Amino acid sequence: MLNLTEHQLKKIDGYWVCENCHKRWKSKPKKSSPKCPGVKAYSEIPEYLVSEEDLKWQNLKPIENPLGAKYYRSTGEWVGLYDPNKTTILDPNLPPILKHDERGLLKYSWELENSNLKATETTKISGVVKWFDKYNCCHKWEPLYNKEDCEKLDPNMPDVYYYHDRGDLKFEWELNKLNLGPSENTKPAGMVRWWDKDTETYSWKFLYRVEDCEWKARDNYLTKSTIKKRYLLSEGWIKRLGKPDLTKENPYYPNATPMQLYSRQRVEKYLADHAEKYAKWLDKRDKLVDHYYKFKDKIEAKRKQKKMCNTCRSGITFSTDKGKQFLCVIHPTGLEFLPCPDFSEKEDN
Repeated sequence: MLNLTEHQLKKIDGYWVCENCHKRWKSKPKKSSPKCPGVKAYSEIPEYLVSEEDLKWQNLKPIENPLGAKYYRSTGEWVGLYDPNKTTILDPNLPPILKHDERGLLKYSWELENSNLKATETTKISGVVKWFDKYNCCHKWEPLYNKEDCEKLDPNMPDVYYYHDRGDLKFEWELNKLNLGPSENTKPAGMVRWWDKDTETYSWKFLYRVEDCEWKARDNYLTKSTIKKRYLLSEGWIKRLGKPDLTKENPYYPNATPMQLYSRQRVEKYLADHAEKYAKWLDKRDKLVDHYYKFKDKIEAKRKQKKMCNTCRSGITFSTDKGKQFLCVIHPTGLEFLPCPDFSEKEDN
């Protein structure tokens, strides 16, 4: 420990010099200046001395008084400097201190999670590494564990592999290239811890044996208009499918809205899972189509009339529970002939 005292000043060769810390001043130091540490003061820590903090992270503590000191303006404190050869063990129960790159097969707790393992209260700590905690802005001892001393985090999960050490096991996207895929009864044979750059999170990617999988037709991606034509789906059914699987730039019109592409397999699976509702929708759609062709002339006439009414100033548009409605103030009961004579007069004018 340092015992701070007043400087014992003596004038030598035009400088004020402290006989204890050997600091020098051109003019006599003010009373507000840092006090004398009682030992030689250093502006830079010499190689043969270390601070008590440095000794702490070597699990050591000094057994003799400091041989020097260094003043830190940031904290306004003197730090004692000690002989590293005159120390003793600080914590006899502390595990071996290792460096990050010299820990061998020992793992941090988050590395254990990547292997579907966890350290329990009885798991032995095989080593520690000095680690900077950026959230609390301080150093701490980070424990290291031997994987053989740990338990499975989730016993129901398959074995964990590294990406390059998985042998013949395949990811699902690799199976798709072979026109294969896991069935509902296929169990994963392994898994890999996967880092997603977009979400900056870890997730598990499952692995399968080729012989456990079944043949599947190659998937392809369809535009929204293609889905509507091929499967006779409405805009409402498209919304039920959810977000598109891919979004790509329009190859013909680069400045147009990006193309929304849907997995054919996912679309067909969704329709199969909702087969009853899909069948009712097709039946309803057939009736709507029959109705359209039966009354095509009248329907087209109404559409044409509505289009003209939307540009007519003889009416008003108002909002209802069913959406925006147009009310003609001149012919509120509607027209049996086309086009509206009032609209024609306005067009002529």
